[in-house]
Amino acid sequence: MVYYKNKDFKKRSKKLLIVCTIALVIVLSVVFLIMKNYEKAPSNSHDSISQTTSTSPTAQENFTDGDEREPGSTSNESEGEGTVVDNQGADVIDTDESTWSSSKTGEIIVFTPINNQILLSGNILSGKSILNEVSFRIIDDVSGVIATGILDASSGKFSGSFSFNTTATEGRIDVYGVKENGIEFGNVEIPVRFK
Repeated sequence: MVYYKNKDFKKRSKKLLIVCTIALVIVLSVVFLIMKNYEKAPSNSHDSISQTTSTSPTAQENFTDGDEREPGSTSNESEGEGTVVDNQGADVIDTDESTWSSSKTGEIIVFTPINNQILLSGNILSGKSILNEVSFRIIDDVSGVIATGILDASSGKFSGSFSFNTTATEGRIDVYGVKENGIEFGNVEIPVRFK
């Protein structure tokens, strides 16, 4: 009896070995075919879909108040051809409080422009602040920074008239305070459109 059991065991072991060998050959063949087809595919076929030659910053629908940050975080930070003439808070435009943009701490509140407003040369940047002065930058989605500067907050109010040229359609205005060490704080980011 022991002889027959041992013989059956050997037969089953041989069958199992053959089945496993066949399965291994099939798996290896499939892997080989996949690797061979992968090598034939052009190496840059997926790159042509994902690459871009654009150097424009990404436009966003809206922006939020920013935390402290190092200056120079925007492309072309020190450049720009536009200006804002400081009006010493003389022409602050009174707008509906629901349209104001404010820093988290309330140190800076921007009355105009409002979110997604069409910004034209001659429009006013205005608001109020507990700071003595506020800094600003105008950024478009074509050139980057097109204007930077500082506005005095006389009697707690600041204002300035825009003067710029751009071919862009979207951008934003940043209004913020600057510490003595150059760190920006109280950032207010307002998305705007250009015509």
